[in-house]
Amino acid sequence: MEALFFCLTIVTTIGYGHVQITTDAGKIFCCFYALFGIPITLTMLAAIGGKLADGNRFLEDLVKKRLAFLKKHPDTIRFVNIFIVTTVNLGVFFFLPAYVFSCLETEWSYLDALYYAFITLSTVGFGDYVATLEPRPTYAQNIAYKIGIFCWIMTGLCFLASVFDLLVEEMKGIEDRIKEGMTTPSGEAVLDNGEEMTDKDTEQEIEGQTKKDTNQEEGMSLRARTSKTAVSSAEMEETETCLPDKEKHA
Repeated sequence: MEALFFCLTIVTTIGYGHVQITTDAGKIFCCFYALFGIPITLTMLAAIGGKLADGNRFLEDLVKKRLAFLKKHPDTIRFVNIFIVTTVNLGVFFFLPAYVFSCLETEWSYLDALYYAFITLSTVGFGDYVATLEPRPTYAQNIAYKIGIFCWIMTGLCFLASVFDLLVEEMKGIEDRIKEGMTTPSGEAVLDNGEEMTDKDTEQEIEGQTKKDTNQEEGMSLRARTSKTAVSSAEMEETETCLPDKEKHA
């Protein structure tokens, strides 16, 4: 049974380090075993995670039905939903197992057991606390204890992995919003003074600028025509002035 638990720490990448391989053949076999065992285990964990997600969705739907009177406040429903689902999962995979460990491992406090639960499910696996090192009173109890730990690790890994994925998605969302700059979620541009400028405002501004440019062009054309008229009048006056002089000379 100890060998099975050691294999579990390999394929789940926990690696407590409480058991060391000493032979060359064992080290080579361990490398190949991890090479093929880890992907298979990850595939199995993904399947288990899907079942856990179905359970969480069922719980979310149940909470939404209970909070139907708050349908006008979707943000409140979402917050309460996340709080309840997270609390239930933390209780199932962390707080309750930590209590069991603190009772069965005589030298562990509750904080030690909670620390062990997180270090194990996060696959950090320092090895300073390992739940199976202290023998049980009977062989049957020892087997049952290790099987229980095996099931807890496999399901708990899925839960904590989903939590980490959620945190990564949230951080990516924050990064995307920062990259978008001063653009609101509705696609409205935001001015430096904090005021929003809608598409309608943008169209009005463009239309006003177009009218302004048109008026400027009309003004330039009018000034040009006025200048031409003034030049023509001056030429006509000069011509009329020159005609009497020519008649006198004649």
